Amino acid sequence: MTLGRNLKTTTKRRAQSSAKRLILGKTLDQAQEIFSLWARLRCLS
Repeated sequence: MTLGRNLKTTTKRRAQSSAKRLILGKTLDQAQEIFSLWARLRCLS
């Protein structure tokens, strides 16, 4: 019983951490895109 419960909680935690990683990665990508766009605008003006 306890082993199954522990397995469930670990898989849940893993799913949560992977989701957080995905969100973080997406935000980082967006930040890089915005930064590059801003740099281009600065170079143009």
